[in-house]
Amino acid sequence: MWFFGVPLGTIVVGGSVTSALLSTPEDQGGQASAVGVALVLVAVMTILLFFLYSYRRARLADLVNDARPSATVIPCYASGGLRQEATEAGAMATGLAWYLTTTLALTVLDDRVEVWVRGDREPRGAVMRAGMRVEVRGVLIGTNIQPGIRIADTRAAVSFVPHYARTGQGARLERALHDLGEDPARHLEM
Repeated sequence: MWFFGVPLGTIVVGGSVTSALLSTPEDQGGQASAVGVALVLVAVMTILLFFLYSYRRARLADLVNDARPSATVIPCYASGGLRQEATEAGAMATGLAWYLTTTLALTVLDDRVEVWVRGDREPRGAVMRAGMRVEVRGVLIGTNIQPGIRIADTRAAVSFVPHYARTGQGARLERALHDLGEDPARHLEM
């Protein structure tokens, strides 16, 4: 529970300091306090969204681990491009984001990589490992292009941004490539 207290305490202290620094004697803290409160609200919303996405990712990973205990799980996000990839492969696009992000988990099995979407009880689709192509490329998440990976076979493809907890982007890509059975040195400039 400490991870909730630290950011929350930081927000309260930061908002108080910001409000105190911005207020003047003539102002009596009116406008400056409003700015301080607005900054605190933005910070609180950002942290709440972070914890919401982290919770969704962890919950999906737990579901997938229960269903496929021997599989390697890659937690990740995808954007609206996944919707098009799913439609082209004949998979159901319900629940896939049009614009922002969709929480995914990929299970790496001997013969295929399954695509699990938040809220599903079984895989949405799969990319067959025989002849699977793996490419490191930019993936559009919201309005930002982030380093990601695209895997494809002759009939299905999925582009995603791996999101292992507590690792940087380079380490995430490297680990996902390794989990997919690829040599990271072939795909990344090291």
